[in-house]
Formats: sequence, C-alpha cells, structure tokens
Amino acid sequence: MTYTVITLATVSLVLFYWLYVLFSTCFHSQLSVWSALKENLVPVMQATILSTKTLRMRKFVWVEALIVFENFCGHPIQRTIRLKDRQPHLNRFLPGNVLHIGLDPSKRPNDPILFIPTNHRISFVLVLFCCFFMVAYVIGYFYLMAITIYRINIFPERYERIFASSAVWQLSLVFVIIYLFLRWYLLQNELLTKKSTKKMNWDLLYSGLGAKAIIQDYKDTGVRIQKNPKIEFTYTFLDLIGRGIQGTDVKTIHKKEMGALADIGEVEIMYIAHKPGISRLVENLENKEIPKIIRLLIQVVIFVLSILILLLFYQDMFQMDSSLLNPFSFVFHF
Repeated sequence: MTYTVITLATVSLVLFYWLYVLFSTCFHSQLSVWSALKENLVPVMQATILSTKTLRMRKFVWVEALIVFENFCGHPIQRTIRLKDRQPHLNRFLPGNVLHIGLDPSKRPNDPILFIPTNHRISFVLVLFCCFFMVAYVIGYFYLMAITIYRINIFPERYERIFASSAVWQLSLVFVIIYLFLRWYLLQNELLTKKSTKKMNWDLLYSGLGAKAIIQDYKDTGVRIQKNPKIEFTYTFLDLIGRGIQGTDVKTIHKKEMGALADIGEVEIMYIAHKPGISRLVENLENKEIPKIIRLLIQVVIFVLSILILLLFYQDMFQMDSSLLNPFSFVFHF
C-alpha cells in the first residue's frame, strides 16, 4: 500500500493547500482589520505621508505611499505601502497628510502594517459567498475521499499497481525537486531572505531602536554574490543607557565601491533594546522577496499543476471496469 498512501497524501496536500489559499484570500483580507480593532490586538497610530506615486488606474486608483511612523518602541521608521484609493476626488493620499495605521504583531515576519480607513466596511455578501464556496469545497473533498477509500478497499492490490506507475506522485516529486533547487539558488545569490533572517529583521525594524555606529574595521569575507564582494563590518555604538556595544554585519557591495570603503565613518544601525548585542545595518533590514508578478506566475503554475494532478488522479481512480465507474455506487452500497 506504499504507492497508494503516497498518492492519497499528495492529492490531500494539494486540496488542503487550495483550501488554505481560499480561506486566507476570502476571510483574512475582509476580517483582519475588523477583528484586530474589535479585540484591541493592534495599536492604532498615525503615519505621515512623505511621498506618493500612482501605480495604475483602472476602476480604482492604486497609490504607493512612503510613510513615516513610530514602531513599537517609539522609534520613527519609514515604510512603503500600497493603497487602493476608492475616492480619489477627496485627495486623501497627498504628501503631508496623516493616515491611521495599525501594526499587527501576529503577522511576524510578514508586513504587519494595516491601513485603517475612517469608515471601514466589511462586504458581508462576499463573506457569505466565501462561506458557501468553502462549504461546497469541503463537501466535495470528503465526497471524493469517500469514493476513493471505498474503491481502494474493494481492490487494494489492483489500485496499488495502478498508483505504482501513476504520474501523480512522479509529477509532484519533480515539482518538489525543482522548487527546492530554485529556493536554494535564490538563497545562495541573496535574491531571497531566509525565514530566520526575516524574523530577526522584523524584530529589529518594528521592535528595535536606531543608533549611529562608528565603523571600526571591515574585511572581505571572500564570498561573491554575482561577482560582487561580501564585506563584514565591525562597528561600535551606544545603547539606550550609554553602554558601548560592538556589533558585526555583512553587506554585499558593488565591486567598484571597494575603494570607497575607507571613507565610510558612520552607519545607521538598529538594535534590540533589551538585547543590544543583536544589531544590523539599517539597509540590511529590507527582506529580499520574490516580485509580485513572479509570485503570481508561480501561483498560476501551481494551479495548473494542481488541476493536472487531480485529473490524473481521477483517471487512475476511474480506469477500472465499467461496473465500478458509477461515482454514486458507494452511496447505494451503504
């Protein structure tokens, strides 16, 4: 039953993955702000718009705004957020205007910024539609699994032979290998940030304090990222109570900037107030993420692959003789 278990596990993972996507898309975007405010889980604060840029105009105007606000420790930080302007004639998103935002710590290590409009509304029609769709999805999932288990119990050895040569688990294995290789390649070339590093960056950015650090030493680590050297900086700074703290951080610089390293005297760093030994250069706190268009393409590929896996699984399950092709036969059996 080895190949049977592997195939069923693969199909179940695919279906649960899209259930998770459906839930997070339908409910999280609609209810996250409302629930956070109702439970007082997110402190509401003011952010000042420094600059704005209109991204595209369709039915609504999308605005990319650079804002400045205080993090959990009261240190001012700058972030860029994207907003959907449903009422562009009101000119709400202009430089100098104030926005109400919240920082949701439950989103760590992802972006915790929640834009809180003055009149936040929830589309209950969309929520009801999502509830209906999810119920139908779950019913369909259990129905498919019931048919599958019923048929496998009748002919376990026959289905084991079918699944042994099935393309379902083979295709999934190839996809996992390609995914792991691409992730390793992106991490090695610093095109993607590790999850542990993202958590540390999040803590420093949203729960840390800023300071000016004096460069004491720097050295070439010998590592090259796209032919550019990776330099390790050693610096000292004063913490909140005036103690001298030493820290190190690495930074990839362009090879043409190597001659200018001696001219760098001070750098901006952020550190954890109760753990000043944890610090990083401010410019290293930006996580390397896959561009949204690439993530969208990846989701499309995963969706097509999921459809293909389910179709292959359906073909494997119903390629038996005609007496077993009735999908309602297990219902009448009971």
